[in-house]
Amino acid sequence: RASREKKMATSKGGGPLPLHFGAKTLDKTFEEAEEMGTLLLSGRNLRNLSCSEGYDIFDVTEADLTKNRFTEIPVEICSCTSMERLVCHHNVIRSIPPSFIMLIRLTYLDISRNQLCYLPASVCLASLETLIVSSNRLDTLPSDIGRMANLIELDAGNNDLRLLPPELGRLSKLRCLKLRRNLLNDLPDSLSRLKLVYLDVRANHVKMIPRAFSKMSMLTTFLLEQNPLTQPPPEICSRGLVHVMKYLQRSEER
Repeated sequence: RASREKKMATSKGGGPLPLHFGAKTLDKTFEEAEEMGTLLLSGRNLRNLSCSEGYDIFDVTEADLTKNRFTEIPVEICSCTSMERLVCHHNVIRSIPPSFIMLIRLTYLDISRNQLCYLPASVCLASLETLIVSSNRLDTLPSDIGRMANLIELDAGNNDLRLLPPELGRLSKLRCLKLRRNLLNDLPDSLSRLKLVYLDVRANHVKMIPRAFSKMSMLTTFLLEQNPLTQPPPEICSRGLVHVMKYLQRSEER
């Protein structure tokens, strides 16, 4: 491998960062990634992964890129087609490259606490089971989300969502949906087709819960606080899920 001892990473200020930065050298980190299949780069103040040149990380299955200065998910990561788990929270990620679609084995993705304004179709991988995009700047979710046939958990809390795509109703395996602290005025009837166990819509602008939600028989947790609800009225909501569902059922029967 070509002169690893001369490799330099990029520091927060844009200048070169010696490989002895941190408790473990980057050399050692990449060597372990080659051997163990896990790439641990949290808290390195990295802006890119040019420092990975010369290392064979294509078989990495897990990567932790948290607490760095990445503005985009590195293209080097998108070449790791065996990747199953990718954690990138606490960066300044604003975009996701089209090559992200190559991660066909990815089951877990956490890109929370970044600066994403939209999610491209390349993120909507059929393999994903958990998608965490909370604390970004999203004002919508892509319609392509409907093709995420294996998605079990979606956390899109702490964004600027105003509408939800009806395609969410196609996610037959979705069990946990977190939408707290957005700008939602309405919840689409299509959500009633889901077999949700957990639904969090706290701190939005929701006034009415659709009557069709009475069909959500698997729901055990439904968090509604800090919404200007009129249907069901606040006195019903304060009494808990059982009373909310009974109210909706009676409304549906009228």
